[in-house]
Amino acid sequence: MSAADVELPVVTLHAQLKMAVDPLAPKRARVFTADILRAWGEQDLIDDAVLIVSELVTNSFRHGRSQRLEDLTVLMGQSTESVTLLLELRPDAVGIHLQDGSPSLPVPRIALDDQENGRGLQIITALAQSWTAAPVVANGKQITTFLRRGSTSSA
Repeated sequence: MSAADVELPVVTLHAQLKMAVDPLAPKRARVFTADILRAWGEQDLIDDAVLIVSELVTNSFRHGRSQRLEDLTVLMGQSTESVTLLLELRPDAVGIHLQDGSPSLPVPRIALDDQENGRGLQIITALAQSWTAAPVVANGKQITTFLRRGSTSSA
């Protein structure tokens, strides 16, 4: 057996941020994402990843809370619900995973020209190599996106 015959395991790096679902969550997620990708040497992916993360966390804040009561606690600044953002460095891509407490899966829609909202999933579709959403057994859902390493869509 030669050294060429030995298959080395693929090392994947992970970074995770659990945060309250509140109006500051998108900003915290953007800063975290930019810092982690910079530390991993993936500067070319920062702009696209930050935009995707911002859309995912904003959607989670607007639509992903599991209880109506959560609206009151957010307004009072005492959110008890959280989302978890996981970044994953793979050999071919950066994975972005967001888990929230709502079982409702995202539904793409077409926003009219004069509408301020409704383009988040269109943006994610345009930037990401792929994205999926799936229920989580315990509670809620996870949305996963991948950005291909070595080529960016915003360049």
